[in-house]
Amino acid sequence: MVAGMNYTYMSNETITNEVCLPMPTMLPTLLIRNIYLIFGAQLVMAFFEAYGLRMRRFIASIFYHKVEGSFKLLPCLKPSQKKKRCIVCDAKLKGNEMQICPKDKCHLFYCQECWQDIKGYCLGCTSPTELDQVLSNLVLQEKKS
Repeated sequence: MVAGMNYTYMSNETITNEVCLPMPTMLPTLLIRNIYLIFGAQLVMAFFEAYGLRMRRFIASIFYHKVEGSFKLLPCLKPSQKKKRCIVCDAKLKGNEMQICPKDKCHLFYCQECWQDIKGYCLGCTSPTELDQVLSNLVLQEKKS
């Protein structure tokens, strides 16, 4: 039975796919110019992206000035000892209303409400990555509640 399927066949025909291939043509210079302009615009946008992000933060600080204080993560943004204001909501603080960061070198001021909201994590002492994890966990806990 296997011997009946053994065929040998010779053909002198040539099969080609030239009919299916597209015919190459030169691109118009206008199209090439437009492509280079798009690439150039992307390059310029990549360079100016940081300025756009700064502008976005500036505009948001105008409308959400209470939240703006929570972005002050650098220890150099310490308030002066004469003006005791909450670093988060910028409220004026009096002796029994304020919470001071317990670390010796920090001395940032918080109102009791803000200190409870951030669960005792100082915005100046905590590293940005750790603070990001803590705040995201707080947001998740609030959503579950």
